[in-house]
This record gives sequence, C-alpha cells and structure tokens, in this order.
Amino acid sequence: MKTQTLKTFVTYLLLAVAIISFTNCSKNDSAPQKPKQTCNIITVSEGSITYNVSYNDNGEITKVAYDTYVSSFTYGGNVIIINTTNSGSFSSKRTITLNDKGLATSIRDEYDETGTNWNNTALDYSGDELIKLTATSSSGGAPSVTTYSWTNGNLTDVASDSYSQTFDYYTDKPVTSGDYLQLQLQLSYGNGVNIINNKNLVKSVSDGTTTTNFGYTFDEDNKVTAVSTNDGSNADIINYQYQCN
Repeated sequence: MKTQTLKTFVTYLLLAVAIISFTNCSKNDSAPQKPKQTCNIITVSEGSITYNVSYNDNGEITKVAYDTYVSSFTYGGNVIIINTTNSGSFSSKRTITLNDKGLATSIRDEYDETGTNWNNTALDYSGDELIKLTATSSSGGAPSVTTYSWTNGNLTDVASDSYSQTFDYYTDKPVTSGDYLQLQLQLSYGNGVNIINNKNLVKSVSDGTTTTNFGYTFDEDNKVTAVSTNDGSNADIINYQYQCN
C-alpha cells in the first residue's frame, strides 16, 4: 500500500466521503491480576508516513497530524468539528452531527473558508447498523446513494451505482483497538463518533477486482501492535505505538 492508503480507503468505504482505547486485563484468571489500564494509540506508521494522535483527559482524539496536515477536533454536545490545515493554511472543515446513540447522522465537509464549496452526507441506520448514505454537493447534480448490508453484526457489502466492496472477518477475533476499518474511520472522524460498528476484526476487503488481506500482530496483553496488508501486488505493515495510563 502507498502512503495515502489510510485516507483513500475511508473515502471508498463511505464513498463521499471501539474508541481507540483498550482496557487491559490479565489473560489468566488464576494468575495475579494486573491493574486495569487504558491504552491509546498515539502513533500509526505506514511506510514513510507517521500519524501522531493526541487525546484530551476524556480519551477523545483532539489532534491527528501527518506530513504537513494537522486535524484539530472540537467536541460540543452532539457536534464534532474537525478543522484541517496544510502547512498552517486552511484545508477543510468537517462538521459531524450525532444522534443520542453517538451515531453520525450528518457529515458536512467544507473546502473553502466561506463554506461555499461543500459536500454533505446524510447517514441512515437500522438500530446501530449503517444502511444508507446519501451524498450531495455544492456542485449540484443528483444525490449519490450508497447502501450497506450486514451479516451477524459485521458490515459485509457496500454498493453504489459506481462502486462496490465486500468484507470478510476473523469471526474468532472480536473487534478491538487497531482494527483496520475502525482505525481509518477514527483517524478521519475521531473516536467520539460511531459510523461502522463491527463485531469482529476485518480480514479482507474486495472491490471485485482486487482483494486486500489483513493480518494482525498482538502483544502479550492482546493489543494489536501491527497490521499487515497485501493486495497481491503490494504488501505493507502498519505499526502502532500505545500510551497506557
């Protein structure tokens, strides 16, 4: 995978467009119990790109920085605002509106400081499962509709008029911090918002032509420390570093 994989994957996943924390317990109940701790991913390294992630005292992501880009997250009530700069200059503004379950129901992206160049995404759910996304833009035209299908608590299919994806999962591994899909979403939308709420770790994603497989490396505390990716042509390793309290 190339340096922009993390960002472009999310764009395809949403076509518009848990918490990154892990509560650690001893794996052996008969052994002395370790104190519980919360571990946050603070760096994500993929090739030559390193994402540095900062948190507030509530464990919410406040900043994601990589290359010349810095995204700052502001939380207020049911709204999250993400302001992104490139080399200190305005790049974009994202406004996310949540419902009372913490599910994102509206995502508005503005690409100029006046807000006249924008995309707006409306998200519909069945329970906690995303089932439809409707995207509109300031350029006009017909709305773009994407549908989502689920099986046994996992997202399995994403489809629109121009694109489709299918997903497979490690059904013996519950989703946890470091899951490839969750990480992509949280780097882009923060960890105070729910969009895709899978039951298990993602194993592969296919667009009908290319299948990308994911493998996970765990440490002795069962934290994901690395994800391998391989699409048959390109292979890469994404490494995580944690800060535990």
